Amino acid sequence: MERTSSISSFATEDGARIALYEWQTDERYWNQIGPFGGWIAAALLRPVLDHPERHGSPLSITINFAAAIRAGRYDVRVELLRRNRSTSFWFVRFLQEQDGETVHCADATVVLAVRRPMMSFAIAKPPPARAPEWPACLSLSSITSSAVGANADCSFLRISSATVAISASSILEPKKFPRILSQ
Repeated sequence: MERTSSISSFATEDGARIALYEWQTDERYWNQIGPFGGWIAAALLRPVLDHPERHGSPLSITINFAAAIRAGRYDVRVELLRRNRSTSFWFVRFLQEQDGETVHCADATVVLAVRRPMMSFAIAKPPPARAPEWPACLSLSSITSSAVGANADCSFLRISSATVAISASSILEPKKFPRILSQ
């Protein structure tokens, strides 16, 4: 994107302030049939960012691609639609002379906003705590597991000298607890 001339600005009958930029396409950013969409987005956003009445940084951009863009000179027409204390709304048109007529190739609605300082939250860290104290019979070294018996919905754990049966129903229903089979 190379600017070939400075901006010119004018006012319309209804008092809208329009700025007109004249630029040249850049074949370094060319796709098979025209410039990449990201290049076109940049070509529509850059005049807003360069505009003397710019207020804030980009918040959103909505682009409509209407016609193919050809190599050569193009105009970007920028209009400030509304500006208030923290946001401004812009309408941008990408116009190009093609076969003797001015073609509306793309347009964009751009919203700029002044970002205010706001509260920030730090991720809380848990307080330091000591390791849990397990009874000797529940230590990991004393637990061995095995699937014993023909009962498919029941697993057995041997904890020290007690064998505990854990069934699917005891997991799904919190009021049922594992049964101690033997000691």
